[in-house]
Amino acid sequence: MARGDHITASRWLYTHHGVDLGDGLVAHYSGLAHGLRAGPVEVVQMEDFRRGAKLRTVRHRRRLPVDETVGRVSGRIGEDQYHVIFNNCEHFAHWAVTGERRSLQVSRALAAAALVAVAATGLGVRARLTGGEASA
Repeated sequence: MARGDHITASRWLYTHHGVDLGDGLVAHYSGLAHGLRAGPVEVVQMEDFRRGAKLRTVRHRRRLPVDETVGRVSGRIGEDQYHVIFNNCEHFAHWAVTGERRSLQVSRALAAAALVAVAATGLGVRARLTGGEASA
């Protein structure tokens, strides 16, 4: 890992994202790390970000220069606009490093929800067509 890298740490149900600032510091959207109230973009020690998890560096085909990445991060320290679907830690880290807001975790979750909805709709149609209850 190096200064300006997009890094992750696995959590129980999700992967947490941040940006390595060097000198053992990480900027991240703290999100729900402090309880039910969403937290701001903050700088923490690497070990606090890591919480015992293995760290991984996210590789991007195109990325901004390191100094630009760190400058982008610095400009958002203290921002308190966290939203789990529209502005989360992955959106923040991806944006800082590439200039594009993206969250693969959100995209995957929404795709899975869409598949469930389509399947449920299909079962409902099948039940109406057969005059009975839907079966798997």
